[in-house]
Amino acid sequence: MNKTCNNCHLEIPPDAKFCPYCAAPISDKSSRVNEKDNSSPRGSKKKQARAAGVEKEIPQSRLILFFVVLVVMGVVMLVTSGAFSGEPSEVSEMPMQHKSGEKGVSPNLASQPIIDSLEAILKISPRDKETIKALAYVFHDARFIDRAIVEYKKYIELDPINADMLVDLGVCYSELNNPVQAESFFKSALKINKNHPQALFNLGIVSLNMKKNEEAEKWFKMVIEIAPGSPQAEQANKLLQSNSIK
Repeated sequence: MNKTCNNCHLEIPPDAKFCPYCAAPISDKSSRVNEKDNSSPRGSKKKQARAAGVEKEIPQSRLILFFVVLVVMGVVMLVTSGAFSGEPSEVSEMPMQHKSGEKGVSPNLASQPIIDSLEAILKISPRDKETIKALAYVFHDARFIDRAIVEYKKYIELDPINADMLVDLGVCYSELNNPVQAESFFKSALKINKNHPQALFNLGIVSLNMKKNEEAEKWFKMVIEIAPGSPQAEQANKLLQSNSIK
């Protein structure tokens, strides 16, 4: 027959040396349970445990992971809906700018909690493309350009024919005053989609910044031809009519 613990008075296995509920040592003098007690419903032990204050707790690590998953799901939904920046590759002014801020803006440390959450998910699923994309966008919006580049490259390794991400990567290099590298990624995007309006427009901006006015004019005219009425075409037309490329 089973014994009961002298400390918490719960039923314990007959060969137990310590109580599995309160960890008290079990002596040979522990009282025994009669046959009638052994016929009690299985749920009675759980009720007794709750009464004694020894209900099992959820591990803290599992609670943290659950919270992180919820945060990342929210971030991914925001990214896919364009809530962060409407795509980091969009450029509306000269010199080339990231839509969420201008050159020289200090990193936005307020984004650190989101960054920490996304990085925690990537430790578990390092090849999750959507989370990598979300982290790249957050880094870019927060002005952590070098770190954004790392994440963009990780994404492109998993999806090398994504023209949009190649354009975004090119924007990063342009913001770091590396027009040659930026130009390379914009042209790589055009190899995948020869009519990519943003890649064409950005090439015009990069060429203009490198004083290649004739080449800039060529790219701007191509934008107007293949995407008339688009924001890129409107901006290209303004630049063509200005003295910027004369």
